Amino acid sequence: EAFRELLFVNAVIVVEWPGTVHELWAATKELEAAAGRERGVRNGPRTLDVDILYAGAEVIDEPRLTVPHPRWRERRFVVEPLAELRPELMVPGSPLRVREVLAALPPGGVRVIPESW
Repeated sequence: EAFRELLFVNAVIVVEWPGTVHELWAATKELEAAAGRERGVRNGPRTLDVDILYAGAEVIDEPRLTVPHPRWRERRFVVEPLAELRPELMVPGSPLRVREVLAALPPGGVRVIPESW
């Protein structure tokens, strides 16, 4: 069987939300469900995964919701697009700006999808 590269599309968006972070979290779960996401193995493959990376200066540490996202600094596929939008941002709990977090991560693993894709 020939090896087939798995492609994952990752994106970061910045939104203004008039409600609470908990309401935003509920809305993300509704989006995932509408897209057909089925919850299976934790951290397993999924068709859509919407995370809240940060919410201003808010810090939440609850069993179902942690904001800022606890592993955002470890994932180049998160940090690189976030740095394109908010390079000077200091996410609560991080002593570094997003661009500095990106500079400290090992290179590779992220490719920009051409507009013609």
